[in-house]
Amino acid sequence: MAGRNHAKAAVWAVVAVGLLARLAIVLISEDRLNEDVDAYLAIGRAVWQTGTFGAGGPTAFRPPLYPILIAPAAADSLWWARGLLNVLAGGATLGLTASLARLLGVAAWAAAGLVAASPIAVWYCGYSMTEVLCGLLLLASGLSVLRARDSTRWAAAAGVLLGLASLCRPTGYVVAAGWAAWLLWRGERRRVAALCVAAAVTVAPWAARNLVQFGRPILTTTHGGYTLLLGNNDAFYDAVLPRPWGAVWGAGQADWVRGLEAEMTGVEGELPRDAWMKRRAWRTIRERPGDFLRAALLRAGRFWNVVPQGPAADRLPSFAYYGVGAFYAACWAAAAVGAVRLWRTRPEAAVFLLVPLAAFTAVHLLYWANARMRVPVEPFAMTLAAAGLVFRRNAGRG
Repeated sequence: MAGRNHAKAAVWAVVAVGLLARLAIVLISEDRLNEDVDAYLAIGRAVWQTGTFGAGGPTAFRPPLYPILIAPAAADSLWWARGLLNVLAGGATLGLTASLARLLGVAAWAAAGLVAASPIAVWYCGYSMTEVLCGLLLLASGLSVLRARDSTRWAAAAGVLLGLASLCRPTGYVVAAGWAAWLLWRGERRRVAALCVAAAVTVAPWAARNLVQFGRPILTTTHGGYTLLLGNNDAFYDAVLPRPWGAVWGAGQADWVRGLEAEMTGVEGELPRDAWMKRRAWRTIRERPGDFLRAALLRAGRFWNVVPQGPAADRLPSFAYYGVGAFYAACWAAAAVGAVRLWRTRPEAAVFLLVPLAAFTAVHLLYWANARMRVPVEPFAMTLAAAGLVFRRNAGRG
């Protein structure tokens, strides 16, 4: 009993420290929280002021959940409210990571502690982006999937949460398919049906709105063509693939974007432009299959990279750069050990944790990738790492 109480106290301490770290980042991130590289703030302001999803007219270029959620706080003066949302979502993620670890027989304090300490998860609480919210939704979905083994209601809850996660980042659809397959593997056909129906109902309003606005029931976004082409074009292949690991595209990317816009002169509308860019990307992939495979491996490496790249790396002092690298290298090594350990003792748990990691990695073998994009699935990776770091005899205690 005393050991269990100590473990619970350790989890609460980890959550408190993680919350403080995230709050500290937000308090120094007013400028970053007001950056609008992905147009979420512009869309949020349009939603709040005009009721239209899209600045300058209806759009499906970005997924809907995050801009709608932050719409009341999209003004620059309310940067702190968006930051607070990230802090609360990040804190909830720590608590749910501990719950997930307990359900899977892994040391809860270790799993939550690794997520609390993750530099990239902490840092991106200081941006108005989707990663932190998506991570919370995926984690809540995963807990519901685990509980769906005993309840159709939990399966329906998992479907709703996976639908919301997909409306936050469309890669959630791939995770949903993976966990549905996991439940089928366990023979839970009724649970899978409940999950799929609930997910479909959740995303249906977005598809219906897009059918009305664009004539097609778009479930994802019209952004996929751009991110596919961004990672699969001649300029990127020629500029980056021949260079050593860690090279970034740099100024050439801006030149490529300007040239792309010139090439698309006369291609009007989101759907035609999206289709044009997809065709161009697939043409490059067909013409340069070897370079595509090299680029896919490069994207996987960037997704799971242990150190920052580009301007982010240049701004860090050496001790911080190597400290971040050592932390993630140790985590991924421990995660590999944990995956093997769980596979030998509880293979269903190992597969469950690997599903979101494999789903996100597979998507980013094809589409543009960087380390920021793995934030939503870090809790699953860190749970594997906790299984590798803490001996099994201690794993179920906290």
